[in-house]
Amino acid sequence: MASGKHVIKPSSRALANLESGGFIDLENEASKLPQYDPATCPDGVIDLSGAINATRYGDVMGPKDMMAFGMCDPGEGIMVITPTYIMFPHDLCARAGVSLIKVNPEPIESQFDEKSAPLLIEEISRAYIAALADGIVPKALLLCNPSNPCGRTYPSTSLVEIARFCGQKNMHLLSDEIYAMSTFAGITDADGQTLPPFTSVLSIQDDPPRGVLAENIHCMYGASKDFGCGGLRLGFLVTRNELLWRSLRRLVLFTWVSTFSTAFFTHFLLDEEAVGRHLKIYRERLEAQYRLTTQLLKESGIPFVPANSGVFIFIKLTAWLDHGEHSAERDGSREMRLCRYLLHEAGVFLSPGELSLSTVPGCFRLVYTDKREYMPIAIQRLAKALEELKLRPASQSSSSSMSGQNIKGTMNVAEDLTRVSRRTSIARFLLCPSPGTYILTGSADRNIRLYNPASHNQPQRYSSAINSSKTPGTTKPAVPEARLIQTYTAHGYEVLDLSVSSDNERFASVGGDRAAFLWDVATAKTIRRFGGNAHGHTARVNCVSFAGDGDSLVISGGFDTSVRVWDAKSNSAKPIQVLDEAKDAITALAVRDAEVIAGSVDGRVRSYDVRMGRCVTDVIGASVTSLKLTRDGKAMLVGSLDSKIRLMDRESGTCLKTYADDGWRNEELRVQAVLGSKEKYVIAGDELTAGTGPSGLNGDGKIWAWDLLTGKLVATVRVPCPEGFEPKKRMLGKDGKEKERSNVISCMAWRADGWGDQFCVGGTSGIATVFGSL
Repeated sequence: MASGKHVIKPSSRALANLESGGFIDLENEASKLPQYDPATCPDGVIDLSGAINATRYGDVMGPKDMMAFGMCDPGEGIMVITPTYIMFPHDLCARAGVSLIKVNPEPIESQFDEKSAPLLIEEISRAYIAALADGIVPKALLLCNPSNPCGRTYPSTSLVEIARFCGQKNMHLLSDEIYAMSTFAGITDADGQTLPPFTSVLSIQDDPPRGVLAENIHCMYGASKDFGCGGLRLGFLVTRNELLWRSLRRLVLFTWVSTFSTAFFTHFLLDEEAVGRHLKIYRERLEAQYRLTTQLLKESGIPFVPANSGVFIFIKLTAWLDHGEHSAERDGSREMRLCRYLLHEAGVFLSPGELSLSTVPGCFRLVYTDKREYMPIAIQRLAKALEELKLRPASQSSSSSMSGQNIKGTMNVAEDLTRVSRRTSIARFLLCPSPGTYILTGSADRNIRLYNPASHNQPQRYSSAINSSKTPGTTKPAVPEARLIQTYTAHGYEVLDLSVSSDNERFASVGGDRAAFLWDVATAKTIRRFGGNAHGHTARVNCVSFAGDGDSLVISGGFDTSVRVWDAKSNSAKPIQVLDEAKDAITALAVRDAEVIAGSVDGRVRSYDVRMGRCVTDVIGASVTSLKLTRDGKAMLVGSLDSKIRLMDRESGTCLKTYADDGWRNEELRVQAVLGSKEKYVIAGDELTAGTGPSGLNGDGKIWAWDLLTGKLVATVRVPCPEGFEPKKRMLGKDGKEKERSNVISCMAWRADGWGDQFCVGGTSGIATVFGSL
C-alpha cells in the first residue's frame, strides 16, 4: 500500500458543512482557482463556504439540472445562444419540463465581437418577444463561456449588456464556465483583432439602477475539462441568490458526490504549485495543438472560426453540402449525410452543427486535442475526402439535376435511392414510420408489405451527383431494390389506407372490406377487426388513423359518409362514437389531441372536438382528397378536386395560400399532398402526365413542390415507370374512352412527418421510390 504524502485520506471536515450541502475543504480551495482571483472578482462576490453546491453525478450537469428546477416552473423557458452545447436540451429540459428558447445570431462569430454587443442584445430581445407570443415565459439565459462548440470567449462588455437585459426582464443569467482555464492568448480574428480573454460572469458588479442584479447571476464549474478529472463527477454552482441557494441546498442533499472524489480533488488543489504547473503546461500544449491544426486547415482551404479556448474548432463546410442553395435551406439532414460520408470514407468524425442547434448550414465541430502526430493525418484525410466530392458553392451551380431532369428552384431533394417493386399491384399508400427506417405499403393486390429501404448489398454512400454535371455517355447506376421484411395478408379487397402507432408495434389498415384491421407488426397477425358487421361501415373504408392516449383509439372514415371511433382496448364490436354529419364519402382524416378532422367529397372539412361535442365546418367547395395538419395544429393543408391545394387557418377558416399550376391537375383521383422539408414546401403527386410510349404507356409521373410561404412552384421531379411496365386494367375517362396511362403519383409520405431527410412516393406503377439519403 502507498504511504506518506501519496495516501489521500478524507478529512473529518469533508462532511461537516451540512448547511450548504457542500464540503468545506473543497470550497475553500476552489475559491482560489485562477478564474476566481480577487483581481477579477470583487470582495464578497465569492462566498464558497456558504454559496457553493458541490454536486453529484454529472459534473456541471448536476447544477444545470437543479438550476432548471430552481429558476423555472414547468412550461417556462430558458434562453440559449446558438450554437451551444449539444446536451443542454437534455440537461435542462428532460426532468424540469422547461422549454429551450434559441437565440440565433448570425454570423456565428458576431456574438463574440465587442462591437456587435448591441446586435446580440437585439437578437436576444427578438427571441424573448417571440417566446412570449408562443405562451412561454423566459426565466433565464444560459451562456456557455467559453463557448462549446465555437471555442470563443465573450468580451466583458457583452457580458455586462447581457446581465443588464436579464436584470431588466427579471431573468437569471447562468454561465457554464467549465472551460474557464482552457484558454490561450494571442489569437486574432479575420479582421486582425485579438480575441478577448476569458472573463467570468462573477466579475459583473451589482448595479441595480442600470438593471444589473448580481443576485441573479450564477456560475457553474467542474473538474472534468481544465483538470481532466471527468471521472470524479464533480461540479460546482456559485450563486449569490440566498433564496435560490436555500432551494437548491435541499436538492443537493440527494446528489452528493463521493467523499473520496472530493478528498482527491481537494488534495490536488492544496498544492498550488502543482496546480499552476499543470495549467501552464496544459495551456501551452493546447495553444500549440490549436496553431498546428489551424495552419493545416488554412493550407487545405478549409474555413474555420478562430478560437482561443476549449478543445475544438468550429469549421465551415457549407460549400461541400449536397445542395448548392445553402443560403436559403437550413436542413440539418444534409450535415448528417456529410458527417456519415466523412466517417465512412475518410475515417474522420466531425460533430454536425445541427446537434449544437446551429442555424448556419454546414458547420461542424472539430476536436483537435489528440496526439500531435494524428492531426496532419486527420486533416489530410478530411481535405482529400472533400476534394473527392467535387462540389462547389451555389454561385457556381444555378441548378440541380435528378434522373437527368432539371429541378427548378431550391427544393432540397436527392437522387432516388431505393425502389420497392411489386409489378402486379398498385401502391395505394406509403408510410415511413418513426424513426423512418422502414416503409409500409398497401396495394390493390390486397397485401400489405414492410420493406427496409436501405440497400442490403452495401451501405448507402454519400452522393455528390445532385450538384455535379453528368459526363456524356456515362450510365447512371441502377437504383437498388429494397429488402422485403414481411407480408401481411388478411384483406379480401384492395388496401386503401394505413396508419402506424407511435411505438411502431401496431398498425391499422382499411380498404374495400368495410372494416378496419389492427395488426401486430412482429407477428404479422391481426389483433382486432373493427366493423364488418351491423355496427360497422356499410361500404369501403377510405382512411384510418390512430388517436387517444397510447393510440388506444382507431378512427376510420368510409364511403358511407361516416367517421367511426373504435376502442382498441375494448372487446366491444360497436364503435364508441359515430360522426355522420357528412353528406358524401369521407376521403381523409387527421387527428390532433381530442380533435378529429375529416375531409369529404361534399367539399367540407369538419373538425370534431370529441370532448366538447363541437363540430366546426370549413367549406372548401370542391371534393376534398387530402388533409394534413401543420406541426403546431394552427393550419391545415387541404387538397381538392379543383386542381388546387389550400393552406387553411383553422381558427378563422380563411385561406392563407393557394397552390396550383397550369400543368398540374387533380380533378378525378385521390392525390395526396404533404408538407416537407420542415414545412418549407407543399409536395403533391401528379394525377395525369401524358405518357411517352404507345397509347401513353410507360409515361413518367411527377412530384410537384411549392414554396409554403410564397405559393410559387419551385420544383418538379420526374418519377419514371419501371422498364416494361404494362397496366393490368383499362382506364376509362368520363367520356367512356380509354385514357392515356402513366405513372400516376397518388400517394407519398415524408420521414418524421415532414421533418426528416427522406420521402417516398408511389402510385399506379406499383413502385415505391425513396428520395433522399439513407
